[in-house]
Amino acid sequence: MKNKKTPTGQGDESSTRPTTEELLARHAKACDLKQPVDRSVIGSCFLRWAEIVLKRPMNIRFVSTADEAKKAAWDARAARDARDARDARAAWDAWAARAARAAWDAWAARAARAAWDAWDARDAWDARDASRA
Repeated sequence: MKNKKTPTGQGDESSTRPTTEELLARHAKACDLKQPVDRSVIGSCFLRWAEIVLKRPMNIRFVSTADEAKKAAWDARAARDARDARDARAAWDAWAARAARAAWDAWAARAARAAWDAWDARDAWDARDASRA
């Protein structure tokens, strides 16, 4: 059976996956690299990606020690919790607004019914007066 071509023109996924030996060779080569990391280029690429994919601003923090990674994780968790709290507050506010609208609508419906009842009563009174005349 022939390999099917993917939309990119490559063979199927199993034929393009690197072997374990290839991955180990890549890792060994990467460990030998001495080129400094250009954090500004990496950061700008992440920001461009976030602008397109996330549609919201993104903070980038580079870490080089375990303590910095731990602090970044705690800060991210705190930011997530704050965002969740804002979302919950917004949901509660929306629910309260819906309840207030429903109460307003109920009050308006009662007032409209009362107006119709008054109108009907006046019509009945006018009809009684017309029948006596």
